[in-house]
Amino acid sequence: NYDYIDTPRFIDVFNNLKEDLNSQMRRVVNGTNDVKTTLFKNSFKTINALEFVIAQESLDDRSKEIIKEILNSIITNLQDIKGVYTNYLKNPKFKEKEEIAILVNVLVATSYRLKEWRVGNPAGLSAKFKGDIKNERAEYFLTQNSFEAIKSILEAQSDIVNSKDFKNLYTYAKNSGNQKELNEVSNSIKIALDELNFLPKDDFTNASYLFETVSKIHDLY
Repeated sequence: NYDYIDTPRFIDVFNNLKEDLNSQMRRVVNGTNDVKTTLFKNSFKTINALEFVIAQESLDDRSKEIIKEILNSIITNLQDIKGVYTNYLKNPKFKEKEEIAILVNVLVATSYRLKEWRVGNPAGLSAKFKGDIKNERAEYFLTQNSFEAIKSILEAQSDIVNSKDFKNLYTYAKNSGNQKELNEVSNSIKIALDELNFLPKDDFTNASYLFETVSKIHDLY
Protein backbone atom coordinates (compact mmCIF):
# COMPACT_ATOMS: atom_id res chain seq x y z
CA ASN A 1 0.00 0.00 0.00
CA TYR A 2 1.87 3.05 -1.29
CA ASP A 3 -0.07 5.37 1.03
CA TYR A 4 2.26 4.01 3.73
CA ILE A 5 5.53 4.23 1.79
CA ASP A 6 6.99 6.72 4.30
CA THR A 7 5.96 4.80 7.42
CA PRO A 8 9.23 2.80 7.71
CA ARG A 9 11.14 6.10 7.69
CA PHE A 10 9.12 7.21 10.72
CA ILE A 11 10.60 4.19 12.52
CA ASP A 12 14.18 3.94 11.23
CA VAL A 13 16.38 6.61 9.60
CA PHE A 14 19.73 4.80 9.71
CA ASN A 15 22.03 6.18 6.98
CA ASN A 16 19.16 8.28 5.61
CA LEU A 17 19.77 11.59 7.34
CA LYS A 18 22.12 14.44 6.45
CA GLU A 19 21.64 16.00 9.90
CA ASP A 20 23.49 14.97 13.06
CA LEU A 21 20.69 13.26 14.95
CA ASN A 22 22.75 12.64 18.10
CA SER A 23 23.57 16.31 18.63
CA GLN A 24 19.94 17.24 18.01
CA MET A 25 18.72 14.63 20.48
CA ARG A 26 21.21 15.96 23.04
CA ARG A 27 19.43 19.31 22.81
CA VAL A 28 16.05 17.57 23.16
CA VAL A 29 17.18 15.71 26.29
CA ASN A 30 18.78 18.82 27.84
CA GLY A 31 15.89 21.13 26.92
CA THR A 32 13.07 22.34 29.11
CA ASN A 33 10.18 22.56 26.62
CA ASP A 34 7.24 20.15 26.73
CA VAL A 35 8.40 16.74 25.45
CA LYS A 36 5.65 16.34 22.82
CA THR A 37 6.45 19.79 21.46
CA THR A 38 10.20 19.16 21.49
CA LEU A 39 9.84 15.91 19.51
CA PHE A 40 8.43 17.80 16.53
CA LYS A 41 10.55 16.08 13.87
CA ASN A 42 9.72 12.58 12.64
CA SER A 43 13.41 11.67 13.00
CA PHE A 44 13.23 12.52 16.72
CA LYS A 45 10.75 9.67 17.22
CA THR A 46 12.71 6.89 15.49
CA ILE A 47 14.59 3.92 16.93
CA ASN A 48 17.81 5.79 16.08
CA ALA A 49 16.81 8.71 18.30
CA LEU A 50 15.71 6.26 20.99
CA GLU A 51 19.17 4.68 21.02
CA PHE A 52 20.79 7.99 21.88
CA VAL A 53 18.44 8.56 24.82
CA ILE A 54 18.77 5.08 26.34
CA ALA A 55 22.58 5.12 25.91
CA GLN A 56 22.94 7.78 28.61
CA GLU A 57 24.68 6.74 31.83
CA SER A 58 21.60 7.65 33.88
CA LEU A 59 18.01 8.45 32.98
CA ASP A 60 16.17 11.33 34.62
CA ASP A 61 12.40 11.79 34.52
CA ARG A 62 12.56 13.86 31.32
CA SER A 63 14.57 11.18 29.51
CA LYS A 64 12.09 8.52 30.60
CA GLU A 65 9.21 10.64 29.30
CA ILE A 66 11.03 11.07 25.97
CA ILE A 67 11.62 7.30 25.75
CA LYS A 68 7.90 6.60 26.33
CA GLU A 69 6.90 9.14 23.68
CA ILE A 70 9.30 7.64 21.11
CA LEU A 71 8.17 4.10 21.89
CA ASN A 72 4.51 5.09 21.52
CA SER A 73 5.28 6.55 18.09
CA ILE A 74 7.19 3.44 16.96
CA ILE A 75 4.41 1.16 18.20
CA THR A 76 1.74 3.22 16.39
CA ASN A 77 3.68 3.03 13.13
CA LEU A 78 4.22 -0.71 13.51
CA GLN A 79 0.50 -1.18 14.11
CA ASP A 80 -0.21 0.79 10.93
CA ILE A 81 2.08 -1.56 8.97
CA LYS A 82 0.42 -4.60 10.53
CA GLY A 83 -2.95 -3.13 9.53
CA VAL A 84 -1.83 -2.80 5.91
CA TYR A 85 -0.94 -6.50 5.76
CA THR A 86 -4.13 -7.56 7.56
CA ASN A 87 -6.29 -5.56 5.17
CA TYR A 88 -4.38 -6.83 2.14
CA LEU A 89 -4.99 -10.45 3.10
CA LYS A 90 -8.73 -9.75 3.13
CA ASN A 91 -8.59 -8.36 -0.39
CA PRO A 92 -5.37 -9.17 -2.31
CA LYS A 93 -4.63 -6.77 -5.15
CA PHE A 94 -1.81 -8.62 -6.91
CA LYS A 95 -1.33 -12.01 -8.54
CA GLU A 96 1.12 -14.42 -6.92
CA LYS A 97 3.92 -13.68 -9.42
CA GLU A 98 3.55 -9.96 -8.75
CA GLU A 99 3.70 -10.56 -5.00
CA ILE A 100 6.87 -12.63 -5.42
CA ALA A 101 8.44 -9.90 -7.59
CA ILE A 102 7.73 -7.27 -4.92
CA LEU A 103 9.14 -9.54 -2.20
CA VAL A 104 12.33 -10.31 -4.12
CA ASN A 105 12.85 -6.62 -4.90
CA VAL A 106 12.60 -5.87 -1.17
CA LEU A 107 15.11 -8.64 -0.41
CA VAL A 108 17.51 -7.19 -3.00
CA ALA A 109 17.20 -3.72 -1.44
CA THR A 110 17.50 -4.84 2.19
CA SER A 111 20.42 -7.17 1.47
CA TYR A 112 22.22 -4.29 -0.27
CA ARG A 113 21.75 -2.09 2.80
CA LEU A 114 22.93 -5.00 4.96
CA LYS A 115 26.20 -5.47 3.09
CA GLU A 116 26.99 -1.82 2.30
CA TRP A 117 25.57 0.13 5.26
CA ARG A 118 25.44 -2.24 8.18
CA VAL A 119 28.60 -4.27 7.50
CA GLY A 120 30.61 -2.55 4.77
CA ASN A 121 30.66 1.01 6.13
CA PRO A 122 32.04 0.25 9.62
CA ALA A 123 34.28 -2.52 8.27
CA GLY A 124 35.86 -0.21 5.67
CA LEU A 125 34.76 -2.56 2.89
CA SER A 126 31.98 -0.57 1.24
CA ALA A 127 32.51 1.49 -1.89
CA LYS A 128 32.09 4.65 0.19
CA PHE A 129 34.60 3.85 2.97
CA LYS A 130 37.06 1.47 1.28
CA GLY A 131 39.99 0.79 3.60
CA ASP A 132 38.69 3.05 6.39
CA ILE A 133 37.57 0.87 9.32
CA LYS A 134 35.54 2.67 11.96
CA ASN A 135 33.23 0.83 14.38
CA GLU A 136 31.54 4.14 15.18
CA ARG A 137 29.75 3.93 11.81
CA ALA A 138 27.82 0.86 12.93
CA GLU A 139 24.06 1.14 13.20
CA TYR A 140 23.82 0.87 17.00
CA PHE A 141 27.33 1.77 18.09
CA LEU A 142 26.18 3.64 21.22
CA THR A 143 24.38 0.63 22.70
CA GLN A 144 26.52 -2.07 21.04
CA ASN A 145 23.53 -3.69 19.35
CA SER A 146 24.71 -3.56 15.73
CA PHE A 147 25.46 -7.30 15.50
CA GLU A 148 22.09 -7.99 17.11
CA ALA A 149 20.39 -5.95 14.36
CA ILE A 150 22.30 -7.79 11.62
CA LYS A 151 21.38 -11.11 13.25
CA SER A 152 17.69 -10.12 13.34
CA ILE A 153 17.71 -9.18 9.64
CA LEU A 154 19.36 -12.47 8.67
CA GLU A 155 16.90 -14.46 10.81
CA ALA A 156 13.95 -12.65 9.20
CA GLN A 157 15.30 -13.49 5.74
CA SER A 158 15.83 -17.08 6.85
CA ASP A 159 12.10 -17.27 7.64
CA ILE A 160 11.39 -16.19 4.06
CA VAL A 161 13.72 -18.60 2.22
CA ASN A 162 13.40 -21.78 4.32
CA SER A 163 10.59 -24.29 4.65
CA LYS A 164 8.12 -23.04 7.27
CA ASP A 165 4.57 -23.76 8.37
CA PHE A 166 3.45 -20.68 6.43
CA LYS A 167 3.56 -19.71 2.77
CA ASN A 168 6.76 -17.94 1.77
CA LEU A 169 9.35 -17.65 -0.99
CA TYR A 170 10.42 -21.25 -0.36
CA THR A 171 6.87 -22.43 -1.09
CA TYR A 172 6.88 -20.65 -4.45
CA ALA A 173 10.36 -21.91 -5.37
CA LYS A 174 9.46 -25.49 -4.46
CA ASN A 175 6.25 -25.41 -6.50
CA SER A 176 8.09 -24.02 -9.52
CA GLY A 177 11.16 -26.28 -9.18
CA ASN A 178 13.60 -23.42 -8.52
CA GLN A 179 15.07 -24.16 -5.11
CA LYS A 180 18.78 -24.13 -6.01
CA GLU A 181 19.42 -20.41 -5.44
CA LEU A 182 17.26 -20.36 -2.30
CA ASN A 183 19.24 -23.26 -0.85
CA GLU A 184 22.42 -21.29 -1.49
CA VAL A 185 20.89 -18.24 0.22
CA SER A 186 19.89 -20.38 3.20
CA ASN A 187 23.40 -21.81 3.54
CA SER A 188 24.96 -18.36 3.27
CA ILE A 189 22.64 -17.03 5.97
CA LYS A 190 23.75 -19.84 8.29
CA ILE A 191 27.41 -19.04 7.56
CA ALA A 192 26.85 -15.33 8.22
CA LEU A 193 25.10 -16.06 11.54
CA ASP A 194 27.96 -18.36 12.59
CA GLU A 195 30.50 -15.66 11.67
CA LEU A 196 28.60 -13.10 13.80
CA ASN A 197 28.92 -15.43 16.77
CA PHE A 198 32.63 -15.91 16.09
CA LEU A 199 33.58 -12.21 15.84
CA PRO A 200 34.04 -10.04 18.98
CA LYS A 201 30.77 -8.25 19.72
CA ASP A 202 30.18 -5.26 17.44
CA ASP A 203 33.80 -5.27 16.21
CA PHE A 204 34.04 -4.92 12.43
CA THR A 205 37.85 -4.91 12.33
CA ASN A 206 38.02 -8.43 10.85
CA ALA A 207 34.60 -8.59 9.21
CA SER A 208 35.79 -9.25 5.64
CA TYR A 209 34.39 -12.81 5.58
CA LEU A 210 31.07 -11.57 6.97
CA PHE A 211 31.01 -8.90 4.27
CA GLU A 212 31.78 -11.47 1.54
CA THR A 213 28.99 -13.72 2.81
CA VAL A 214 26.27 -11.05 3.00
CA SER A 215 27.44 -9.79 -0.43
CA LYS A 216 26.87 -13.28 -1.78
CA ILE A 217 23.35 -13.28 -0.30
CA HIS A 218 22.65 -10.02 -2.11
CA ASP A 219 24.01 -11.40 -5.40
CA LEU A 220 21.93 -14.56 -5.07
CA TYR A 221 18.72 -12.54 -4.60
